[in-house]
Amino acid sequence: MSLGAIEIICQAEEAVEKQKAEALANAKRAVEKAGEEGRAALNQLESRVRAELKEKSELAQEKAKAEMEEIARETDLKKAELLSKAESRLDNAAEYIVERIVNG
Repeated sequence: MSLGAIEIICQAEEAVEKQKAEALANAKRAVEKAGEEGRAALNQLESRVRAELKEKSELAQEKAKAEMEEIARETDLKKAELLSKAESRLDNAAEYIVERIVNG
């Protein structure tokens, strides 16, 4: 082999090594970039999920509050009804007692 051919082969090997190093560096940068993009996507997803959970929690609390108010209102109505019945029976009992004493 001539010296020129050996020199051409050496230059070709150096070029291949350089391309290989560049490809490896490009691959590392691509992996790093993908990792950064993945972390950013996860952060965005986490933020969105937190916002949705907060909104749903607030809606659930509002619903629970409305239900509690409705139960309290119904309880007050039942209480008033029972009180009215009790007072009516008290009046009847008082009349009965007075009648028994008078007619006695």
